[in-house]
Amino acid sequence: MMIEVRKLFPRESLRTEVWVSRQAIREIERLLKRDRHSAMEILAKVRHYARAGFSRYTGQSGTPIKAEGGGVFRVGTPRHLFRLIGFFAGDDDREFICPEAFLKRGQKLGADERDRIESVRRIKQNRLWRKVESDESE
Repeated sequence: MMIEVRKLFPRESLRTEVWVSRQAIREIERLLKRDRHSAMEILAKVRHYARAGFSRYTGQSGTPIKAEGGGVFRVGTPRHLFRLIGFFAGDDDREFICPEAFLKRGQKLGADERDRIESVRRIKQNRLWRKVESDESE
């Protein structure tokens, strides 16, 4: 099944464009309903990372973008347990494809969260995603 992704910040010029699936948007909306302040804080941080370029926040210990293996990363903030799960579309950090997102139940990842990360790995490996411009119909 092909996953469609759209720009998270469509009207902004960013070093890393963040593309999100409907599933990731649902998780962001769920967080907005549960804790609007935290959700807005997380989105502001993701926008900040994207403006500077995700590669600036990837790789070193303690960075907010952590490798999960197989080219998959989780993007988070130090103060919150919400994570965007995705991968870079090419060999650089210009586009980050985010098919999945979730709110962790604790500091360590659970089995269901690891399964969701694995599903993102399969989407990347099999190229089961396509970009859709915001004015394009589904």
